[in-house]
Amino acid sequence: MAAPRSCALVFAAIAVIAGGCDDQAGRGRDVTPLEIPTAAEREAAELFDDASGILDAGRTAQAEPMLRRVLELAPRHAKALAALGRILLDGRRFDEAAQVQRRLLEVAPDDPTVRRGLFDALYGVRDFAAAEAVARSWTKEARDSSDAHYALGLALQAGGRLDAAVTALKQAATLKATRADVRSRLGLVYEAQGKFAEAEAAQRDAIQRDARYPDAWLRLGALLDRAGPARRGEAIA
Repeated sequence: MAAPRSCALVFAAIAVIAGGCDDQAGRGRDVTPLEIPTAAEREAAELFDDASGILDAGRTAQAEPMLRRVLELAPRHAKALAALGRILLDGRRFDEAAQVQRRLLEVAPDDPTVRRGLFDALYGVRDFAAAEAVARSWTKEARDSSDAHYALGLALQAGGRLDAAVTALKQAATLKATRADVRSRLGLVYEAQGKFAEAEAAQRDAIQRDARYPDAWLRLGALLDRAGPARRGEAIA
């Protein structure tokens, strides 16, 4: 009796295993297979790795044509677009940088650093209306971003819309209290409005936030010198 029972158990185990295999095979048929990279994509990936190493070594001029080749092979390669965009921005080649940053925004629309790069490029070519549009979009996407509101303030100031610039810069200052650059920029806008007492207070506020921020010291000195001989000693100090 023992032998037939053992056989029955073996057959039962085989049936369970077979059933499990069938279930796994059925589940496998529902899984979408991974896409195999094309030859161009593989070449782009390898070339980008090489370019990244060269960039890390500080050889920007050598890396740039490699990144451009990566983008010929894989036009939506986000990391290559970002690296090339940074090279162009650092080189103050703002026209080209704006084109690259627009392409990158299409690929990575949720990355706030992309909007910052596009803003910097547009501001660099003095397209202040377009820069303002990008900054406004950025503030809507990231309402709590001090950087976004600061960028908007810069664009508005450059476009001569000083009251609106004050509002944007105050919002940027509220969102990040430690920023001396925001308060110093606010001082410049006040100065452009002819509000010299407010401008001086803003520059002093910036220095209190960060005594090592040189622009605030220079701007405060210029304001004091502008006040005439009575305050020249303060300006020199």
